[in-house]
Amino acid sequence: MKRIWTAIAVVLVLVLAAPALAVTLDEARQAALEHAGLTAEQVTFTARHADREDGLSVFDVEFFADGAEYDYEIDAETGAVLAFDNDLADGAAGEPVDAEQALAIALAQAGLSMDEVRVLKTESDLEDGRQVFEIEFLHGGAEYECEVDQATGRITGWDVDND
Repeated sequence: MKRIWTAIAVVLVLVLAAPALAVTLDEARQAALEHAGLTAEQVTFTARHADREDGLSVFDVEFFADGAEYDYEIDAETGAVLAFDNDLADGAAGEPVDAEQALAIALAQAGLSMDEVRVLKTESDLEDGRQVFEIEFLHGGAEYECEVDQATGRITGWDVDND
């Protein structure tokens, strides 16, 4: 009988000590859709699950829309988009951009201006068969990484590391 009570006590401690997720999986899915400018009717979800990334509780949300694949990492505590990536369909609409315009697009995504950051890298690269600008910059204690499609000016990758 003592073993049963000990087991119950251990389970209670584990349940009570585990951090409660402030965001549900459906809310994480909705945050990703809103960020992508899409609705649930426009996409096919391929994965939605809770995970741990760099010590944080996150939701991985993946879906397809119009031939493009989207991959999001959503903070399970706040619902914020921590990282995203999308592989554009061939023929995606947009205007070609140069390196300076790509940097401006990345800074706008971060809500920052040129005088607030230290740019580490702006270079051209081939990613998944498409020419992109890889942009890295620092602001405060965060390192931002952004990929901007050269043919369309669309952001195809985004990550913020707060280490």
